[in-house]
Amino acid sequence: MSFEEELYKLSERIASLKDKVQTEEATKHSFVMPFLSILSMASRQKYIREIQQIFKQEIQEPSDEFVRFFASRIRKGKITRNVIEEFRGYVKTAFSDLINELATEKINVLKKRLESGDMGELQAQEQTVEVDDGIVTTEEEMQAFYIVKSIAAEITDPANITAKDTKSYFGVLYKNNTRKWICRFYFNSPRRKYIGLHVADKTEEKFPIERLEDIYSFREQIQEVIRRLER
Repeated sequence: MSFEEELYKLSERIASLKDKVQTEEATKHSFVMPFLSILSMASRQKYIREIQQIFKQEIQEPSDEFVRFFASRIRKGKITRNVIEEFRGYVKTAFSDLINELATEKINVLKKRLESGDMGELQAQEQTVEVDDGIVTTEEEMQAFYIVKSIAAEITDPANITAKDTKSYFGVLYKNNTRKWICRFYFNSPRRKYIGLHVADKTEEKFPIERLEDIYSFREQIQEVIRRLER
């Protein structure tokens, strides 16, 4: 439930209880404590989003303080401007490699789960996709699907995320409903790959990607689409 929905629910509760509340203590427990709980939840999410944003910025363009933190633990002696500039490249490369490794590890975990039969329903769906006349589902498309499924698993049952391949694109659906598609992968061109995010039933917004790991950068947009489709 979103913050706005929580506030609306609380306002309805206040309206229904306003004539029954007689004491200051009752007021505290009926009105104040739930409201404080909601504010606490909102603050927590706000802080998490801000930390994530700072971390993204530091990974893309490490600040002097961020670089100094690592350099001071690796290199002995004074941390000069030249040392900071030298380590800035090391920090960027280290985090880029780490993110790629984590993404690959996550893909491999999902693949192993499929192979072990933990997601047999998904296997059946994938097999159905592969036998469609004239359609070839590639390993790259399936890996992209696993990435979206792992992102979706943070907010919904992974079984809700299904696949449907076509000659033009590879589609990721919500509950196997072609009208409730989440995103589409356009991997047929050898020059450029695209991910299309759902905007409306027949409307999408395309973004170019260079690597499968780039899909993780659309985590918030993908989850927002899923939330919209679940309403």
